Amino acid sequence: MDTPNLEYVTILDAADRLIVPGFVNAHYHSHDILAKGTMEEVPLETWCMLALPPQYPARSREEIKVRTILGALECLRSGITTVQDMVTLFPFDPAHLDAVLEAYEEIGIRAVVSPQYADISRASRTPMWADVFPAELHADLSGAAEPDTRFDLLTYLEETYFASEPRRRLTWGLGPIAPESCSTELVERTVELSTRYDLPIFTHLYESKSMALQARLDFPGYGGSLVRRMQSEGMLGPKVSLAHSVWMLPDEIDILASTGTNVTLNVVSNLKLKCGIPPIREFQDARSISLLGAIIAPPAIAKISSRL
Repeated sequence: MDTPNLEYVTILDAADRLIVPGFVNAHYHSHDILAKGTMEEVPLETWCMLALPPQYPARSREEIKVRTILGALECLRSGITTVQDMVTLFPFDPAHLDAVLEAYEEIGIRAVVSPQYADISRASRTPMWADVFPAELHADLSGAAEPDTRFDLLTYLEETYFASEPRRRLTWGLGPIAPESCSTELVERTVELSTRYDLPIFTHLYESKSMALQARLDFPGYGGSLVRRMQSEGMLGPKVSLAHSVWMLPDEIDILASTGTNVTLNVVSNLKLKCGIPPIREFQDARSISLLGAIIAPPAIAKISSRL
């Protein structure tokens, strides 16, 4: 056997050290990096009104690349070697997505990139907002992802990336921001793309109590359950990962278990934004649910992810 060439290899002394696989952050937003320290321990609803990309002017390409590199560096320093990035780029600019991809490739981390999208505005789906706020302010009542009528993001991603050869450390996912922000047509399109290109789907569900209450009021045809709506529209299963999932009903947990749908816990985020504690024991007892997060561990052991 040939002796390996060690000329360009760095050898580290691992005596008295524990060697583990690289960690995985299963729910992460690189667009949040530059917002760190701006608001501490505020409710989620306040954060959503003040700190998300649609609320501030478009970043430059350089800022987007720098924030992506900073976030990736923090992950690597924490032992995380793979991130699932549900990044919001609003208004969407192809050059900005290129900057994200360049950053991940240059720093060398693995990334599953899933740009967020929606076709229902936050102002139109939040109870009483349209009535309470003057019409001239509705454009400012945005969420993490807003409809972009001038650009078809999914068509662009499909034509430019999904059908092309995969990159070495970068893969793709689909990022519908939340089921209540997506029409049935958009959900069905997401599921079709997931099936055609074998892509995972990442979304948020029941992050706060107000979100769960809104579902109870807005979806009576599904028993007030977004989980039942997603099941009827085909957006549950092993390819789907639900972030947060704090305010679940017992029968909804049973549906997730029976369909093999994944749940990503976000303990740090839930504490920071005062969202509550997810039913971890109930998830574990359901057994079929895969609890994902920032720590690689054996099956049936909950793993944890942080939002910020």
